[in-house]
Amino acid sequence: MANPSAKPVFWLGWSSERDRWPLWLPVLLGSGAALYFALHFEPGPFAGWGALVFSGLLAAAALAWRAGWVVLALLAALALGFAVTRLRADAVAAPVLAREGIIHLNARIAGMEAADAGVRLILEQPISGAFCSAPARLAVTQRGDGDGLQPGGWISLTADLSPPRRPSRARRISPARCATKAMRSGSRRN
Repeated sequence: MANPSAKPVFWLGWSSERDRWPLWLPVLLGSGAALYFALHFEPGPFAGWGALVFSGLLAAAALAWRAGWVVLALLAALALGFAVTRLRADAVAAPVLAREGIIHLNARIAGMEAADAGVRLILEQPISGAFCSAPARLAVTQRGDGDGLQPGGWISLTADLSPPRRPSRARRISPARCATKAMRSGSRRN
């Protein structure tokens, strides 16, 4: 029969590193941020505040419960990393065009670059009655060579605007599928 007071083997090495336990806090903070970015959906608007409260509760429980304070403190750091990332994303979020439309607007030209179909204009401070909340920057392509346009100047135009594309999701690469494709294409070596 096993001795109930005996500690697991991994605990013997772990407890000798007691002075280095705080070094895991930044790792867990970063892991909480990575958890936020790994989600395939955007959490609700109160997810950041909920994670912040949960982190506080875990930290308070870690202070009160001596036996499992290490695990609770690390979980609190994980939740805090998630909360800070979500709250920062809310803080820096800018208005995004909600739907497509042909819109007349006035804007300041922030930059110009050559494009396939003409000149790509980066516009700042757009003014239009069509916006509920105007995006901070817009990119439009004007046909032609952009004669008479220069950065810093103002332009009045009617543009066909559309919201930014959704991010594409990377597919998981299957080695078996890659090998099958290579065999079908005849790239197999004899």
